[in-house]
Amino acid sequence: MTNEELKVFLQKAADVLPTHTETDNFCSFDLFRIDEMTISRTLSFLIDPSAPHGQSSLFLDALVSHLNQVHSINDEKHINLKFDDFVKVHTEYPTTSGRFDIFIEGKDYGLVIENKSNGAKDGDCQIQNYATWLAEKYKERGLVVYLSEKYPSSYTLGDSELTTKRTVHLTLRKLCEILENVSITPECEKLKFFVQDFIKYIRVHLCGIDMNNSWLLDLIKNDYQQLRAVFEIHNNFHEMLVCSQNQFSKTIQKQLKEHFEETVTAEYFSRNGYGGIQFQFKNAKHRDSWAFNHRIKIFKSN
Repeated sequence: MTNEELKVFLQKAADVLPTHTETDNFCSFDLFRIDEMTISRTLSFLIDPSAPHGQSSLFLDALVSHLNQVHSINDEKHINLKFDDFVKVHTEYPTTSGRFDIFIEGKDYGLVIENKSNGAKDGDCQIQNYATWLAEKYKERGLVVYLSEKYPSSYTLGDSELTTKRTVHLTLRKLCEILENVSITPECEKLKFFVQDFIKYIRVHLCGIDMNNSWLLDLIKNDYQQLRAVFEIHNNFHEMLVCSQNQFSKTIQKQLKEHFEETVTAEYFSRNGYGGIQFQFKNAKHRDSWAFNHRIKIFKSN
């Protein structure tokens, strides 16, 4: 496709895209103080088959269907959750291992959702304790869902193989997709608008997504070359990432050498689904391990 053909195509595409109006910015959730507990209560309301939303187990089935298709954080295929008519959905459920943000209690299967949507700090071995509690109650039929845009840290996962096998990372973006794809019955218009606003709030305030697409329309209509540049970046993302990592590594090595006055080597590592760069001092007097999880954490050991 030539540049001129691409330009004509994008202009036609822009003409059929919906235009953005000021009223599209309105979200009913913006009128209230929304915290982590509010997110938990709203989500538990939707996935509770006995809640007065008239959708029975539609939302729960959609969530379970997704969880049964993905792998746990140690890349193993976990159990297939199967909830029958005996299902209870709890929020702030008290146990000897701590309070579960959301606990879906089945007769033979159990599901715990740890809600970190507002960026709450990980607890020491928190997910490990939850997985252990579920294993004691449901044997191998329990699963922990870590709901957050960031990946669970080793601090909360602990060192148990059971934890990584029985834990699934669910991003807020994926949760929005799951809720969005549920076919709400036509007569429940109020619920439909409620779910749409819930999704919009999560995407805008918790995921940082700009729902205003006016800039995209302007880009398509007026400067197709920039869009072509986006495609180029997308197609070469891995190479750019490696280049950025190498440049970052060299910069840190140089700064550490200047500060500690000794040679520093660097190597990449990957463990339990997350990775980083480990810097090793020549005399092993200092050792810093940098792990990346949307923010830099520094672990020091002798």
